[in-house]
Amino acid sequence: MATQEKVPLEGYTKKIEDNIFNNELYPETKNEYARGKGHELEGQRAHMKALHSSSALVVNVFDYWRRQNRIQDIARCCGAEGIISGMEFEKIHPIKGMAGHHPI
Repeated sequence: MATQEKVPLEGYTKKIEDNIFNNELYPETKNEYARGKGHELEGQRAHMKALHSSSALVVNVFDYWRRQNRIQDIARCCGAEGIISGMEFEKIHPIKGMAGHHPI
């Protein structure tokens, strides 16, 4: 996790990996966020660099379970029913009645 020397005064880490457990954003996860529309990985103030980042929180909680091949376990803990066979971050879906596509 981020340490004092890696956190500039404005509350952003120097690298995204400094805000991720084990200091490693896995390639699959990075590719999914890169395809998303949330600007999580772009620029000096990329959203995932922020100490208050909800996307970094999501990665730190859910990506572990995906990498351990235990998606069904975390889905059950979250109250999902049925068989959950996959998990993607920043997946874009059309929303009926709205123009364009939005991440869900």
